[in-house]
Amino acid sequence: MGGLRGKLQPRLAQRVLLRQPLLAQTGAVNVSFSAGLRSSRQGSLLMRWFLAATVGPVVLVAACAGGDDDEAVGPTGSRGPSGSLTATAPATLPPVQSPCPVPDLSIYRVEIDTGKVSTLGQGENPKLSQDGSLLSYLSLAEQPNCVPTMFVDSVISGQHLFSKEGVYTASEWSPTEAALALGANGNQPSEVTIISISEDEASTNTIFRGLVNDISWSGDGSRIAFIDGETGDISVYGLEYGTTRKLPSLPISERSVVVQAEWSPRDELLAVWTYEPQPSGPNVSRLFLVSPIDGSSNEVLDPPGGSLPSWSPDGSFLSFNVSEGGTSSEYMVAIDGPSSSRSFPGANGIWAPDGTILAYVDDCETWDISVVAPDGTGDHVLAPAAPDQVQLPWSWSPDSSLLAYSDKQHTYAVTRDGQVTQLPPHMRKVTWSPDGRYLIGTKVAGHGLC
Repeated sequence: MGGLRGKLQPRLAQRVLLRQPLLAQTGAVNVSFSAGLRSSRQGSLLMRWFLAATVGPVVLVAACAGGDDDEAVGPTGSRGPSGSLTATAPATLPPVQSPCPVPDLSIYRVEIDTGKVSTLGQGENPKLSQDGSLLSYLSLAEQPNCVPTMFVDSVISGQHLFSKEGVYTASEWSPTEAALALGANGNQPSEVTIISISEDEASTNTIFRGLVNDISWSGDGSRIAFIDGETGDISVYGLEYGTTRKLPSLPISERSVVVQAEWSPRDELLAVWTYEPQPSGPNVSRLFLVSPIDGSSNEVLDPPGGSLPSWSPDGSFLSFNVSEGGTSSEYMVAIDGPSSSRSFPGANGIWAPDGTILAYVDDCETWDISVVAPDGTGDHVLAPAAPDQVQLPWSWSPDSSLLAYSDKQHTYAVTRDGQVTQLPPHMRKVTWSPDGRYLIGTKVAGHGLC
């Protein structure tokens, strides 16, 4: 499987429509961000679009996902002297009781060096602040009326620092400070609110009222892009002056849904994914590059295609999924210099934070995890077939040395040289702490990568 798997046929090469004038019109700020954050965003995006509408974030209706969560807790993993993982003693956890009729939503923390497992709370979509000191999550467990509530807790003390009722299915921490942007896509309230945490005190600023599909911070933390869930309009809010600018509408049909707007690490472009349901035949996904300054846009592929965009840490490449005839492929498009594209059989690439390799599920039949360099070299299987479907999100450690992922039964970590270790307990939606010392995740069902 070595080398670049399958050079692009001329028909595929002609699909790349990146135009340099758009890139030349925008400034460049070179700010990198963690691939762990990006993968967490993938998971929360899929969660929002597969939710049962009347239940909110509790009942998940996911393609390529499902099954019961009744499994034995496996051996822990710890890092050995050489940086590899070694198995240690098994661990068990007491069940966490909840007054609400929901599945086990325990949020687990697993320390990589010691294998110690602890429970941080009860909730869905857990996310850590940029320094790892704060944890946000959406919970039903502590509410007597089972109304969804967003909590922000201190990771050190475990105390609630902030709570707000609402179906806040979009939540993103600022990459530069202790500020959390919340977006609601439920009945009440429907809004975009920024929560700032300072010295254990919280202040709020509501910048938009209405349904919200997605929220994304710029890499320098100065702007927020959000998608109006009713109109599909993309707006950019600037924190310095407190002003909101609505970008021109994309050239899409009225039936289309604007799902995601992802800032490039340089803050010069937004990668925007739209989705149009079809009455018959396959649904149509489209991918645009949009200037956050004037809203000018270019479509990445012709014929249309592309979903779940992921920027390389330096912003020079964009990877995304393409589904054709029931087959998934991972595309990698060069943003700088001459337009070029590569494709690999598989799905859902995730960049290592150092930008040297892209991991992707090699084949939706075998579920091998492969890696490839941006120039297409070094393509090989990193971890052999997962026993039962790799789940979203998966996550690179901040130092790019370990890739954590789960299937329907177990959680694993694999080193860059392919050593795989099973970790306890079974978690879904795994993500790393900013310092790389531990993983967090939940037992709630994840989403298949294909």
